[in-house]
Amino acid sequence: SEVRGRLARALSGFISGVSKTISELNGFLIYAGGDDVLTLLPIETVFLAAEELRSDFRKAMATVENDGYISPTISASIVIAHTRYALRAAVGASMDILANVAKEQNGRNSLAIAVFGTSGERLVWASTWDVEVGDVKLQIADCLHTLAKKSGNQILASNRFVHGLQERLHGHFRTTRETGHLVVNVPNNDRGAFLRRLLVAAGGEPLQKAWKTGQPALEGDMIMLIGILSAFRHVGGAREPGNGLSADGLELLRFLASHWRAP
Repeated sequence: SEVRGRLARALSGFISGVSKTISELNGFLIYAGGDDVLTLLPIETVFLAAEELRSDFRKAMATVENDGYISPTISASIVIAHTRYALRAAVGASMDILANVAKEQNGRNSLAIAVFGTSGERLVWASTWDVEVGDVKLQIADCLHTLAKKSGNQILASNRFVHGLQERLHGHFRTTRETGHLVVNVPNNDRGAFLRRLLVAAGGEPLQKAWKTGQPALEGDMIMLIGILSAFRHVGGAREPGNGLSADGLELLRFLASHWRAP
């Protein structure tokens, strides 16, 4: 049909630009065909690549939307693995996480991330691509890249802060293995403000002092942190935050702060 033909051409146009995007971000393209892409990327550019590929896909699909069909969406998985972890196993894990976490558990149109050490899986975290904290709309891949990039010189992104936050929250909240979330009742009508107060209180003296003096950009970084820890998902077609704070989100930020290499 005409719509199928336009969809095939749109996908072809998207795929044709993938190689250039990956190359510009110091990556290596393994496969790109149909609507599937498999690449190797350094940790410092992987989130930029994810958001750029998503943006390119949306632009390509704009030519086939509003034809009486559901608008095409894109889901992705990122596996961050130790150099000694078998590449075949990492590829297999990325496919499994894409299907079972980004698509099935999180309701599609999502990004799922897993970290693997030499002995296996350390964490799995997922979120919708777009999140909202109060009136602020964010792109989750950009949030991860921005906070990780600041890990050496910014309070909220530092390994010390994230580790301290884990330690302080652990004594007050129960972590559920099934959901990977810190269980805490969050008022829906005041979610952003409540989480700000909680994180500032748990962040220790350095954060509390910085918050009182109103350091530039601290509010913006706090909003990004809340977006990551909220682990948004699609439920019945609507975007909703997870129940409580994502323990895996905290662990992911701690990992990034520990392993990010400044350019």
